[in-house]
Amino acid sequence: MKIALIADLHLNRGLYKGVMDEEFTELPFRSCDFMRAFRWSVQECLRIHPDMVVINGDVYDYYDPNNEVRGFFSTCLQALNSAQIPVFIITGNHDVCMKH
Repeated sequence: MKIALIADLHLNRGLYKGVMDEEFTELPFRSCDFMRAFRWSVQECLRIHPDMVVINGDVYDYYDPNNEVRGFFSTCLQALNSAQIPVFIITGNHDVCMKH
């Protein structure tokens, strides 16, 4: 059984907020580096076709990402779903509101 494990994506990481990205124009370039790394991981999963993908927490850097980041993550999950690769996501400490 092949399992792809991806952890600590931190897709909406808020570093270098003043320097915007060329591809995702509404987001800081460093945030987009994290997104491109995840997109590469998804492409590799599509290439090797593991039996499952486990995303081991901290999809986001804080619990309320903007819609562009949510849409990006959803698109990546749809690609895995279309390839019939099951995805399991474990909630990390950055994915939940600390008040609760």
